Amino acid sequence: MIRIEDQDFVALSGTADHRNLQYTGLTSDSIEGIVFRVTKKELEQADAYEPDGYKRVLVELSSGTKAWVYINISQ
Repeated sequence: MIRIEDQDFVALSGTADHRNLQYTGLTSDSIEGIVFRVTKKELEQADAYEPDGYKRVLVELSSGTKAWVYINISQ
């Protein structure tokens, strides 16, 4: 869990505490998820929503699919 300090973001999301994954570098450590197809506008809206301390990066998933993910850069 990470604690968000930006009170505007906390008010919008409803909580200061947010789950967060941590990269270990181990191929045995993986998570299941869903890739959503979004428009450029929707991606820009997601960028605007994320609080300070996060950035969007392009990753390659184990399936070979490339996807945008947000990572915590404030640790």
